[in-house]
Amino acid sequence: MKTTGFIILSFLLPFSILAQLTRSIPDIEQKKQPVTEIVQNQLYTAARGDVFQDFESFSDFSLVFSPWTTRDVDGSLTYGITGFTFPHSGEAMSFIVFNPSQTTPSLLDDAAILPHTGERFAACFASQLHANDDWLISPKIELGANGFIKFWVKSYTSAYGLERYRVGVSTTNTEPSSFTIISDGSYLEAPADAWQQKQFDLSAYEGQDVYIGIHCVSRDAFIFMVDDIEIISQPVATSTLTGKVSDAVTGAPIANALVSVAGLSAYSDESGNYVIDNVPYGALTANFNADVTTGNAPLIVHFTDLSTEGTHTVTASAEGYTDYSNNQVIIPAGGLFELQIALSPALQEGQYRFVLTWGETPADLDAHLLTPIIGDSAYHIYYDQQGSDTVPPFAVLDIDDQFGFGPETITIYELKEGEYRFYVHNYTGSPALIASNAVVQIFGADGLLQTLQVPVSGTGQYWDICTLNGANGKISLFNQITSVQPGGTKLLPAKSPSENQALTNRNIISWSWNFGDGGTSTMQNPIHNYSTIGTYTVSLTVSDYFTSNTKTRTAYIQAGPIGVGENDRKPRLVVYPNPLRDEFRIITGYEMRSVSIFDLSGRLLFKEEINGTEHSIKSFNVTEGQYILRIETSEGTLQRKITVIN
Repeated sequence: MKTTGFIILSFLLPFSILAQLTRSIPDIEQKKQPVTEIVQNQLYTAARGDVFQDFESFSDFSLVFSPWTTRDVDGSLTYGITGFTFPHSGEAMSFIVFNPSQTTPSLLDDAAILPHTGERFAACFASQLHANDDWLISPKIELGANGFIKFWVKSYTSAYGLERYRVGVSTTNTEPSSFTIISDGSYLEAPADAWQQKQFDLSAYEGQDVYIGIHCVSRDAFIFMVDDIEIISQPVATSTLTGKVSDAVTGAPIANALVSVAGLSAYSDESGNYVIDNVPYGALTANFNADVTTGNAPLIVHFTDLSTEGTHTVTASAEGYTDYSNNQVIIPAGGLFELQIALSPALQEGQYRFVLTWGETPADLDAHLLTPIIGDSAYHIYYDQQGSDTVPPFAVLDIDDQFGFGPETITIYELKEGEYRFYVHNYTGSPALIASNAVVQIFGADGLLQTLQVPVSGTGQYWDICTLNGANGKISLFNQITSVQPGGTKLLPAKSPSENQALTNRNIISWSWNFGDGGTSTMQNPIHNYSTIGTYTVSLTVSDYFTSNTKTRTAYIQAGPIGVGENDRKPRLVVYPNPLRDEFRIITGYEMRSVSIFDLSGRLLFKEEINGTEHSIKSFNVTEGQYILRIETSEGTLQRKITVIN
């Protein structure tokens, strides 16, 4: 049976010696502050930072903090501020939502009484007759593992002594007598010179419903200040993983496939269905990619954070099929997650297979493969042109799923020289690709080669996956959402427009990048300029409230004359005129995909998708100065510094 608990914080109120304000005793009639009670059946979950209070949603000078509870146990009139008025000044009360900009006159010029963040904070004014005995109590909170509360405190001034407080927990109700004090000593003191963050361990209350209280116990002080309260814990509820195992080529269910996660396993039934119960919460997993990994220095690289929380590795195997492994499966705590698994039959040398699976919605995601010139033609394999395994293009859309989940599979049965390109189109159009839980796996004769999760941010109907070099089998990953159709092939229109959104409820709070050349960043999706020729290892460390994880990609960035072969006799890059004004022309010996212009800090100013070995740019709207021109080609990346004049 789940128990219920409360946490109480007590505070004592002192002053900052530098403060200019003094106490006053307003001439008002004694009246008791009403008790603000929470709804007892209202339960909040402190999982991954779900409970946060910064007081910005309350009305100025409100005495009601619902769903939080206040308790004015001492019942005494309080001190006011000499020369300043505000609603409820001097009344008997516990805490008040204080906005220094809305007093008469304004207190904004007094830095000592400004909130930690925002415009408001919770203030407890000193009692005139007794020591303060005032409570600010959280709603009922369901705590998970490794819980803690943290908040910011400050004394307005130390002139009357520092403010005093305590922290307590109740597992029953909001009555002050029900709280167990968890802070050290008789009381703690809040500093007057600056805001101080305090943190208290709640791990002893794992799995319990509790109330947490901040208890002000100042003695004849002035104003106790509290702001930005967070109550955080990790989920402890277990989850269920379920889904169907099917043949990636035929879509037929696979019986007796072994599916495993977190040390738990289950076999699929005759219909291919499997269920694994009691799956614990997963791990924080760092991950990232870059828009370009090779090119001439200076090389400007846009990095994208792909890190996930609560991730598990799911594996599956069945006789006659290549083993399945997906290390980025996010299973929500205490919920049910449906994962469709498509097993690929074994492939022969020179054969490749792209397998797309996703969730229940969107109903229809489509796999697309663009081939190099085979014979006299280049081919586009998709639902309207499904290909052939015996004649050009020697590639087939094996299965087209239109009702959710997948699989949708394209197999290359004979690899030809040149470049293949694989991407996914959101034919249904809504919800967006980033909400689809889509996974693409790439298989070859050696088994599973790549597993890609749909990116967590981006706008557009297209998921640009990768290219495959037909000469050597090298896979170059893009893994990005785009509104521009890869390859520029004309398609049937989608049924509804794409959505511009990003995944929410991510609780990763810090990113630490090491670019391998001495450069670092704490941005989530940074841009970095590799100015020196070399090969660089890149790492990303991400942290949530409880742990951290690092992803390292060895020799990931190659900056130098390596994007296109140095001994190639084709003209590498001709740009004229240079310096240039309103128009310039680009000529290369390679098929160009896109042209981009960056400023010297790496900020993207212009981008155009193109096809061909020659192209004119007629309007790019940049001011006079120096810029980096980047051209993505079929053989790599070319860059050149250009000068724009007026």
